[in-house]
Parts: sequence; C-alpha cells; structure tokens
Amino acid sequence: MREAATAAHAAGRFSQVLFVDLRGYASDPDDRVQPEAVLSTLLLLLGIEDADIPTDPAEQAIQYQQRPNELVAEGKPVLLWLDNASDRSQFDSLRPASPIHRVTATTRKTFGHIPKPQVVDVDVMSSDEAVELLTSSTRDRHPTDRRLAEAPEATRRLAELCDHLPLALQIVAALLADEPDRPIVELVEELASGEDRLDSLEYDTDLSVRAAFALSYKRLSDNLKRLFRLLSVVPGGDVGLEAASWLIAVSHTAVRPQLMALVRSRLIQQHVRNRWSMHDLIRLYSAELSALEPEDAERALKFIVQRYLIGVGGAAEWLTAVVSETAKKLFSSPEHAAAWFEAERPTAIAVVVSLAKRPDYRELILAFSVVLGEILGSQRHWLTEFHDVATVGASLVPDVQNRRYAACVLNLYGSALRMMSQFDDALEAYQRAIQISEEIHDAGVASAARSNMANVYLEQGRIDEALPLYWDDVEACRVSDPPQRYHEPITLSNIGAALATAERFTEALPPLRDAMDIRRDLDDRPGIASTAKNLGAALSRLGREENNRSYLEEAIELLQEAAVIYKERGNISGWADIANNLGQTQCQLRRFADGIPNLEAALDYFERSGQTALAAQVRGDLQSYRQDAAPQGPWTAARLGGNRYRFTNTSGVKLAQITLAPHGATQVKVEDSPEPHTVPTPVDAGDSFVAVVRGRGMHITATRNAVDDVRLLGLRAGLTRRDLGSKRAMRG
Repeated sequence: MREAATAAHAAGRFSQVLFVDLRGYASDPDDRVQPEAVLSTLLLLLGIEDADIPTDPAEQAIQYQQRPNELVAEGKPVLLWLDNASDRSQFDSLRPASPIHRVTATTRKTFGHIPKPQVVDVDVMSSDEAVELLTSSTRDRHPTDRRLAEAPEATRRLAELCDHLPLALQIVAALLADEPDRPIVELVEELASGEDRLDSLEYDTDLSVRAAFALSYKRLSDNLKRLFRLLSVVPGGDVGLEAASWLIAVSHTAVRPQLMALVRSRLIQQHVRNRWSMHDLIRLYSAELSALEPEDAERALKFIVQRYLIGVGGAAEWLTAVVSETAKKLFSSPEHAAAWFEAERPTAIAVVVSLAKRPDYRELILAFSVVLGEILGSQRHWLTEFHDVATVGASLVPDVQNRRYAACVLNLYGSALRMMSQFDDALEAYQRAIQISEEIHDAGVASAARSNMANVYLEQGRIDEALPLYWDDVEACRVSDPPQRYHEPITLSNIGAALATAERFTEALPPLRDAMDIRRDLDDRPGIASTAKNLGAALSRLGREENNRSYLEEAIELLQEAAVIYKERGNISGWADIANNLGQTQCQLRRFADGIPNLEAALDYFERSGQTALAAQVRGDLQSYRQDAAPQGPWTAARLGGNRYRFTNTSGVKLAQITLAPHGATQVKVEDSPEPHTVPTPVDAGDSFVAVVRGRGMHITATRNAVDDVRLLGLRAGLTRRDLGSKRAMRG
C-alpha cells in the first residue's frame, strides 16, 4: 500500500504523501495515537514553520484545517495515509475539507459513518499473491535462498497454512531466514499441526499472529467475546444463523447483531446470506479461547449436536419417508426441509466425522449417522459423503449399546458399498446387519438387510437369486405384527424394477401397482415418486414393445407426478432419472419439444455426477431423437430392447414391397416374415413392423418412396440401474 501511495506521488498526482501510524490496536490504550498528538508534526510537514505553530491543540486543529485550503489555492493536492485506525475519533478530525485532497485510513473495523462507495474491502490474497509475498519477503532477507523456488508445491502449501495472511507470511519468511538449511517440508509439517500452528507463527512479541488477533479480541464486549469463542465449537466452521443462536441460547434476532459486530471487527465473515465462517488461523485462536472455558464450550457443543440430530431427523422424514406431526412442526413443507438440509449438510457431516471418536458421543453419533445416511443415500451426487458417513457409523458398531441402530447403520453401509460396486463388502455388511438383528429379535431390520442383499444380486445380474429374497421379504412384512406397511412397498417396487430390468415388463406391472396403492394409502410422497419412476419406466417400455399408446400416456402421467415430488424435495438425482424416462416416453410419442429438453437435463446431471455409462446411453438417444425430430423421411425407428426395433411408417401413405438392405456385416431379420429382409404385407401410414438389427445400419426401400437411411444410434431404454433403489434402514 505504501508503495502504491509513493508511486502516486512520483507520478505527480499529489504534491505530498504523509503517513501516520495511529497504533489503533496497541494493547495499552495510552499508546493509541489521537489527532492532537500528531497535529504539530503534520503542520510542519505541510510547510508551517515551527515558530508559527501554536501550542494550544485547539488552535492547532484550526490551523490544520486552514493549511490544506491554502494548498488548494496553490494547486497542491495532498494524500494523507492514516494506518491502523481502531476508532473514528482517531481520524475524523484529520480529514481535510476540500475534495482535492485524499485521505486513506486503514483499519480492521467497518465504520458505519463512512459512505459505502468510499470503503474498499481488502480481500484475502490469492494463492499466487501469497506465494509471491512469501517469496519476495524471503528473498529480501536472504537473496540467495532457493528453497522456495525449488519446492513450488510446498511453498504453496506454506502460504495456504498461513491463510494467505501477510503477517503470517512475514513470520514464515523470518523463520526461514533464521534456519537457511532447514527443508521447507519440515516447516510445512510443523504448521500442519493445527494444535501448534499459532505457536509456530510467533517470531517475537511484535511479530505474532496470536498477539495480532488478541488486540482485536480484547476490544470486544463480554457478550461478543463469548460468541466469538463458541463459534469455533461448531464442527466444520460453517455456522448458520440458527446454529449461532443455539450456541448462546438467544433468538435469531438477538444473535444477528452480535454476528455482524464480529464481522465489522474482521474476526468472522459472512460468506453467504445468514451464514458465517472464520479464516483457519482465527478459528484456531477462537478454539484456544474456548478451551479456557471448557464447561461453556461442552454445553454448547452438546446442544448443537442434539439440535442438528433433531433437524436432520425431521428433514429425513420430509425427504425420504412419511412425515410425522413432529417433523411438520420443524419444517412447514418439503421445500423448507430440503433448503434447510442443503444449507446445513456440510455441518451435519462434520458433526458425525469429527465427534465419532469421542466415547461420550458414540450413541448420539450412531443415531446421527443413520438419519443422515438415509438422506445422503437418496441422491447419486452425495455418494462419497454417504459412504463417509456410513463408514463412520459402521466403525462405531462394536462399541455401542443401541444394537438396533447398529444393524441399521450396517444396512446403510452395505448400500453405500453396493452403490460403489463393492459387492462382496456390501454383502458382508448386510450379513452383519442380519446377525445383529436376529440377536435382538428385530425381524424388520433383518428382512430389510436380506432384501438389500437381493439388490446386490440384481446388480450382479443374478435375478433368479434376487427374486426369492424379495418375495420372502414381502411375506415377512405382511406377517409381521404389526405389518410392515412402510417397508413392503419398497420391496414390491424393487421386485417390479428387477423384472423390468430382465425385460419381463408384463410381470413387473402387478407388484409395482401394488406398491403404488400402498404408498398412496400411506401418503408416502417420496415413496410415490420412487415407485412412479419404476412403474412409469416399465409402462413406457411395455408401451413401446406392444405399440400401446395408453401405456405411454399413463407412463407420462406417473413420471410427471414423480418429477413434481422430487423437485419439491430438492432431489436432483431422482428428478434426473425421471427426466430421462419421461423424455424417452415423450419422444416415443413424437413430442420432441418436451422430450428432448428433458433428456438434455438428465444428460447434464449424469455427466456431472460421474455416471458415464448412463450419460453415453442418453447422449446416443438424444442424437437419434434429434434426427427423428428433423424433417422426416418415411420411417422412424424405436428400440424395444436388445436388438429389436419398431419401424413406423411416417410417410403419410401406405407403403408396400418393403425391403431392408443391411450395410456391410449388419444382420437383419424381420419378425413374422418368411423372408428375413422383407416385410410380408403393406404398412399403412402410422403403422409399424418389428425387426431385429445387429450392426451399424441399413437402407429401407419401398414402393412410392425414396430410399431412407435409418441410423440405429444408442439405446432407448427407459429403465436404468438407478431405478433399482436401495432398501433404506428402518428407523426407530
């Protein structure tokens, strides 16, 4: 900053540049510079002879305001740089009246009386800027030191551990200069220890990160000091308005002014609306202070964990299950629950991960990992987080007393492993869940685990082993006392999806319709969406197979209903699956204006969530449908499954003498025809025939029409592996 001011002076923008260190954050208030202490010096620098400066501070103040006006007449603008101000009384009276002069005051605070356009917030340095400052500071002290230049990654890590804070970077430069033979990696390892980092970033009493933070902290009121200390108690470091109010047991309206006071003191930052955080080094300082008040910190932490457990449990009901009256008191709508969870998800995960090793929190964290895992397992893009949480929960199983939750979390852990294609480990987790469930005589959780094992078999293509397990689960649900009405439709829907995956669409419809009836009876909105996804996909495939328009229309109605439910709950993953199935069905009915945008939206999600195989399939479908949507030739082709295609006459007239001429090694067989390449009877406009095509393409010739090149690109399979779902663990 001083260099910029000096450069402005050298460029002739100012006749003089005056610097004053106001020492606003000196630990001794008497050392903080007030205007009357510098007036005589400033007058001398502005050209007033010593003998002409009055001794009375009041008269000096008058003369100080007059002298800049004289300089205005002389055309001599002045830049006054006032550094390190902590209170407006230190600089207000030093501001010249004329706008030709400029005053820059640097401070750690925000002063409300300064108009916003006149305030420049200095952002945290970028990584490149921090590396440059560290490198130049080290070079200034030791011009031949090559350690930073020779270890760029370690240098960048050093800057990161310093939070890109100039003071910390200067301290590191000084430490490196003291030990010119010390490897950079050693200092990186030392600073990486969070517990000791502030100790390492202290060169002496005048060059200390902790001391610099303390100067700001000591100026806070007692209530702000307490809030600042407790903010570091919240795991993860991202604190919402609600969580902040829990820390100090006050209302939202009471805690907001305190949070904003800490923002103005530059101790915390409001990174998004209603959410606050600290830079890492400040958070470490806050944690040190909270450790000095252990009872207050522990009380706040336990209350935070309990409140988050209640909140996540309520959100889980809105987003994945039937909503209880308790959950309705917590959240007014699915949109409310989804928005809350999206904002609080990182903190909820941090609670589970950071506290799992504490024996006094094991039971709470076990329960937390179950309800949190239920939500995380519902969306594909949360798979990594789902796996992390389920892994933490499973690690607690040997040491917890609540064996039912232990079985439930193993169920979730198995589902996470299944979704990551770790099938053997998934089966082992389910077996452990069954063993614990049987030990405590919990038939419901044991049955859920067996059904989940069937999901693994289905993923492995072992449908004949999966179906008996599913049906056993359905029977167990029905004979249970009381009957497992919530659990039964999950398995029925899985059965339908399994049969549809095996292209046994007619068999798939009854269990899917039974599942839908139960879920509508329970008013299980997430369950309705899940079953509608599978039922709609099966109807769509069967409608294409049988050329049955009523099936396709029913599929669209179901899928549109499911899309609304998923959108209400912020379930992007489920909505993308629906968009894929819906788009396929709409395109089959030649509603390309609706279907193609749905497929494009689904493709975007599949690509972003790493579902590469599914994305490739949809990409191929889109290419084919875009060709179909273009000005038409006489035929369109729709894939029915396997290598079977339905060819529809779109020419508007009856076509006869229809012959299929394959390209190269392509093999063609017209169904129900004595000749493999010939359609035996004429095909009216809008009617179709079915052929098996193995290869890259062919030509179709017919009387009264020109040759049309039919390209068979991609699969148009409405049902995907994502439709299979995972049996969620039962909650107590």
